[in-house]
Amino acid sequence: MLSYELPSETHIAELLKARLIRFGVKGISWKRLAKVANGLSHAEITRAAADVIKDCLVYDRELATEADIRGTLIERHGVGAKIKSGQ
Repeated sequence: MLSYELPSETHIAELLKARLIRFGVKGISWKRLAKVANGLSHAEITRAAADVIKDCLVYDRELATEADIRGTLIERHGVGAKIKSGQ
């Protein structure tokens, strides 16, 4: 079985910034968001970023806010917890 280490907060911040740079990320604290995302896997963080992008496109918004990103990261923590508990 393969096991992967969870990304560091520095790596999380870089990953989020790389994925979301086209959606008006000026003024966002990547360090704060990395703390929220701490404990998520690389795949879960990538999925959260994709959800933010999808929401911007669906709701015809050019910019994502820090609150938008934080909300999707918190959702991913909830999804992960449900999966781990077998729900």
